Amino acid sequence: MVKRLFLASAVLGLAAACSSRNVAPTPCTPQAVPPPFVSRTEGSRAPLGPTVALQKSSAVISAASGGSVEIPSGSIQFPAHTFSSNTSVTLELLSAPDAQPTNSAADAKGQMMALAIGSAATRPHGSETISKRSTPQLDTASVVVTQSLPSSESSYSSQLAPEVEYNDPTYGPVWLDFGGSVKGQTATLRVPATIVAEAAGSRLQFIPVDDLAPPKPYYGGLTLNKGAWQPFDASSAPKCVQSARHAIVFVHGILSSVDATGTFPATTAQAIQSAGGYDAVYGFNYQWWLPPNVVRPLLASFLNDLYKKGYFDAYDLEAHSYGGVVSLFALSNLSSPQHTVSPLNFITLGSPFGGTPAANLDYFKSVLENNQGIFGTHAEIMESATDGMTASLSPISAKPGGMLYGAEAEVYPNYAPARTIKVAGSAPFAVDAAFGILKYLQLIKLFFAGEYDGIVTTNSALSPNVPTSYQATFALWHWELTGSPGVIGYVASQLEPVPQWKVSAVGSAPSSTTAPACRSTQNVFCIGLYHGETETVNVSDATGQYNGPMVAVVQSPCRYVRATVEGSPGPIRPVTISTNSAPATPTTCKVTFENWDNGNPLPPFSQSPVIDVRVGPTP
Repeated sequence: MVKRLFLASAVLGLAAACSSRNVAPTPCTPQAVPPPFVSRTEGSRAPLGPTVALQKSSAVISAASGGSVEIPSGSIQFPAHTFSSNTSVTLELLSAPDAQPTNSAADAKGQMMALAIGSAATRPHGSETISKRSTPQLDTASVVVTQSLPSSESSYSSQLAPEVEYNDPTYGPVWLDFGGSVKGQTATLRVPATIVAEAAGSRLQFIPVDDLAPPKPYYGGLTLNKGAWQPFDASSAPKCVQSARHAIVFVHGILSSVDATGTFPATTAQAIQSAGGYDAVYGFNYQWWLPPNVVRPLLASFLNDLYKKGYFDAYDLEAHSYGGVVSLFALSNLSSPQHTVSPLNFITLGSPFGGTPAANLDYFKSVLENNQGIFGTHAEIMESATDGMTASLSPISAKPGGMLYGAEAEVYPNYAPARTIKVAGSAPFAVDAAFGILKYLQLIKLFFAGEYDGIVTTNSALSPNVPTSYQATFALWHWELTGSPGVIGYVASQLEPVPQWKVSAVGSAPSSTTAPACRSTQNVFCIGLYHGETETVNVSDATGQYNGPMVAVVQSPCRYVRATVEGSPGPIRPVTISTNSAPATPTTCKVTFENWDNGNPLPPFSQSPVIDVRVGPTP
């Protein structure tokens, strides 16, 4: 099974084009998408093999002093203390890689060096132990790899792309991105020594690649149209005449985009749409290196534009990794006159709501620097590493006074969605040699943080700072959470359904005097009252599911009526309506309902309950 170790983390799409109200009505609801056939193999490029071993050499590397292994076309130098015991290594030059890198942005080119570390025997499960030896030397030490490139090749990237293939076939190979340099026809790569420390039985492949730069990402809204992601500018889109009843919006994390292979590609988006029964799918790509308070108004405007222009009656917000933090900030949006339209379901996948020690580590900056040109410019990368995105993910930020804590406090309980569903991952096997890669990244102090998904600790993803309606942990890596059939099925089973509102009179007759004439319609309930009279009605959700906050609002101008929602949150809420003064002539006052004090109507937003109160003068 192939994994990609991007510090992956994870928004989405509409479908059919909308018409303006000046032309024949055209539904903005997309056609139903059948359940897709999703292949479990990543990438469609053909393998490059078979390969031929052109050169080969072996050596025993001393634990105390290190050592090197050389072949005519290259060498690998190990610093002292790379291994805890003397370890045999074998270096080969192969005529070509036996397969393309798992990174879809890179194409293999030319001859490849491969390093086999120690015994080829697989360690049995349960036998792994955590090393207690002190290795401060490895914090700054590197394994230095050099390779002479064929004179016929002059277009190699300045990157050599290592792939690590661990013994257990379930967990390898893993893609890594390291910075390197090419001078003349010699490529040099420095791999942090912790990646190979104690990695007996593992194999590293150093793959010269032709291009590591993917196409420049599109930033802004996306729509899933006929099974493919397409840019969608909600701010300039026309109003819809027939909105989707229930939509979903996806948000991506760092080093990623909505439509990237490891987040919400079209096949994954279709699978989620089918499982959740969504009428429309939207996405939002943003510059992941920016701090969340900068991205907040951009995502908030996108969501509000979709709502105000009728592209959905209600929506769910599903975010991966850092995208959950960005989404939380968007829901606490304070920069516009009205808060961001609240989702019915807020779904987070491996989002570090409790922060992550990665944001405190200087070494994280070097990881990002080594990837400059792949995921962003040098300035963009350094902005995220210095004081932008990473600052919001510090554990300190998740404590009182921190910006992450502040966003959480703003949303909960003031502007909370009806339901929050949090999914966390946990490493599917014990700490062993394979985790040399995670020790390299040093994103988390794994030995002290408990369970984790490879990037985010389970406790952080399930942080109580964000109140939870439902939560679950899956034995999955961080970058597997979005497309896992198990996760998709679990989330779909916990979704809050779109309410179907009903208003009915349950109180006693206001008086023996005939009330002012009032007639209810299909969507509007109507009662008649005179001065001093009171009526009680039930506002209920026919699905029996909605438990979000409900506030009755008398629309101005109307000084004659008061409306109060009684009791605790639940699918059936008594509402007391009374008159406190008498108009000179019969007047109709309108009572609507919101899920927060100055926010949005109850979902579905275009069909929220409405009560007309016909107020007459004293008889």
